[in-house]
Amino acid sequence: MRTNIEINDEILREISQLKPASSKKEIVNIALKEYLMYLKRVDLLTLIDQGIEWEGDLEQWRSQ
Repeated sequence: MRTNIEINDEILREISQLKPASSKKEIVNIALKEYLMYLKRVDLLTLIDQGIEWEGDLEQWRSQ
């Protein structure tokens, strides 16, 4: 998908110094993937905090 966005040049420059990438597009895509993983972890932690627990036989699951 083609999208035009304004990106903070200072943040982009700092990221480029810490983790060289081939393009701005690559940096944005990596950031989006990282943010998605973060949101999934937050959702999982929320479920754990709500008391939802594992209810399976781990040994049986591993042996299959």
